[in-house]
Amino acid sequence: IRRVAIQCLPVAHKIADPIPERLQKDYNLIGLAEAVAQIHYPDDSHKLDAAIVRLSFDKYFYRRLVSLYRRQQQKAIHFVPQGNRIEQLEQMLPFKLTGAQQRAIADIRNALQGDTPMNRLVQGDVGSGKTIVAVYALLTAIEAGYQTALMAPTEVLAEQHYHKIVDWFNQLHLPVELLTGSTRTVKRREILSQLATGELPLAIGTHALIQDGVDFSQLGLVVIDEQHRFGRDQRSRLLQKGEDPHVLIMTATPIPRTLYLTNSEIDVSIIDELPPGRQPIQTTLLRPSQRREAHELMRREVAKGHQVYVVLPLVEESEKMEDIKAAVEEREYLQNTVFPSFQVGLLH
Repeated sequence: IRRVAIQCLPVAHKIADPIPERLQKDYNLIGLAEAVAQIHYPDDSHKLDAAIVRLSFDKYFYRRLVSLYRRQQQKAIHFVPQGNRIEQLEQMLPFKLTGAQQRAIADIRNALQGDTPMNRLVQGDVGSGKTIVAVYALLTAIEAGYQTALMAPTEVLAEQHYHKIVDWFNQLHLPVELLTGSTRTVKRREILSQLATGELPLAIGTHALIQDGVDFSQLGLVVIDEQHRFGRDQRSRLLQKGEDPHVLIMTATPIPRTLYLTNSEIDVSIIDELPPGRQPIQTTLLRPSQRREAHELMRREVAKGHQVYVVLPLVEESEKMEDIKAAVEEREYLQNTVFPSFQVGLLH
């Protein structure tokens, strides 16, 4: 390969540069021909760095162009509200929205009126109030006569969303259903029928939402929770249930936000305030020799009527990872040796 590369170097200067000189000047870039030559056989470390910067710029520049082109090819659904349910929701809420929540809602509602389908990520810590922001988006779509879907990666999470949202929707006289792998056949048929006819404005569920036979009459908005836990094909299958629906993604993890900012394919709203009255989270790092202190803290908290979670990296012991604790064995140890008077459960 080195021999072939050396033979090609004399003609490297003939490589056409598609980036205009004005852009190269603005971003302090070297020419493409020089970058290709220097990346293989750099004169010095500075030339190598300049070549890396130029070739990296090209990669992300073209990726951004493709992303923008795709979005321009899509026709946005314009939501024209036809009711006052959002005002009713605001009157029902027992709490006041934080400034960060209000900003995120404003971002979303502006995007839902744009010329291209919304593709927005809402990132905020657990407890920052992402769900109510999503509810505002869902109601905006429903008020305009469209159906909506909220997909979560696990049944537990989907049920949590359902129980939280169903209370609000009942008071607004809007039906909402939960569709998961555990949904009984008769109930499943009923939900699928209501989705196909358009009677059901919101379906909350897991991967069950993307299965064959789940057809929406007019899907306008898709909300995906912790979407980094879904595969790309799974996400696209849900989007294909409608014609270029708007997309809202929720996450408590900064990693997806970082990836999206890198790829420039998504807009981001950050909820950086906790609602009033929320206790600040305190994090303490203890060494293995201080395990007894941790047990004492747990004992005191349980005595106050509080609950404790112990999170471990493995479910069961593994020969490959002998020194890593596993949940099954740790639960037996805590129950039998450390906390015999407490009830220690196991969830995995």
